[in-house]
Amino acid sequence: MRRAETWRVAIQRDAVEGSRPTETTHLIAREAGTRGHEVWCYTPADLRLEDGRVMAWARRIHYAVDSLGWSLDRGEDLDLSTMDVVLTRNDPPVDMAWLSATWLLDLLPATTLVLNPPHALRDVQDKLVPLALSHRSPPTLITADPARIAIFRAVHGDIVVKPLYEAAGVGIFFFDREDPNFDVVMESWLPAQRAPVVVQRYQPEAREGTVRIIVVDGQPCSAMRSVPLDGVRRTSMDRSSRVEPVSLTAEQEACVAEVSALLVARGVLLAAIDLVGPWLLEVNVTSPGGGIYFDRLFDDALAPRVWDAIERRRRPVVEVDRDRPAAMPLQLQAAP
Repeated sequence: MRRAETWRVAIQRDAVEGSRPTETTHLIAREAGTRGHEVWCYTPADLRLEDGRVMAWARRIHYAVDSLGWSLDRGEDLDLSTMDVVLTRNDPPVDMAWLSATWLLDLLPATTLVLNPPHALRDVQDKLVPLALSHRSPPTLITADPARIAIFRAVHGDIVVKPLYEAAGVGIFFFDREDPNFDVVMESWLPAQRAPVVVQRYQPEAREGTVRIIVVDGQPCSAMRSVPLDGVRRTSMDRSSRVEPVSLTAEQEACVAEVSALLVARGVLLAAIDLVGPWLLEVNVTSPGGGIYFDRLFDDALAPRVWDAIERRRRPVVEVDRDRPAAMPLQLQAAP
């Protein structure tokens, strides 16, 4: 669908160089271009605050009509307050650089729609959200203490240990009750995290795969399941043997409804809920993916859904007057 109105869209993402054309960020950006919007991209490292304005060194991106390719213009300085929409799509790790970017984006005026909102990115941490719905989550421990992890393992048997602030299966360990490598990993890997880690009881349902439900503006999409390779326990989509459509059980539907309500309350536009059996494992709001698998499995493509939702949210926002500064410099109040 092409709009008579052209918006200026900036996408905060990881480097375009080396990225896959089928990644969800490209699908969303391509759809914006199809609708007639102008799209720029930049990385968090390109973001700065200067003279009270949130600026980014960005490049305009153009997508080919008859292929999956794209081209990039030369870089230019963008005042992000002149953007109609800024999309945050950079992957974890969630560190101080990531956090600093959210604080800078908080300074943009209301006339620039930022999605997912910076406050939601901070409040809805991917691996901590399930703890707000503890009745939906497997037994979980958040700690940096190896002795506590050893006790948890003695109680629950097989466990999963993973970093709080990584993604895509990075740094995940599986230990059964008798695994001889447990002490070595606790001695070497755990101190290097410099943060608490997530420890969960391993659910045998994981052998059947992880179920992902993408949620757009509070509305769950069709569910898909990533089935692990033989002998492999990690079930992230890009490492799985196959991704297939799946029907949710009544218990899973109830869980998704609860999480979706929480996301709406926080202002999250796009998220992905990950389940194993009836259990809630993660809620990805930082950079939810899986769009290409969704498009292949279902008739309803994901990116148009996302942009329909963005356009609904953008409608009430007053357009920026291009003839005047869109954001006043920060006013620093002197101490009394």
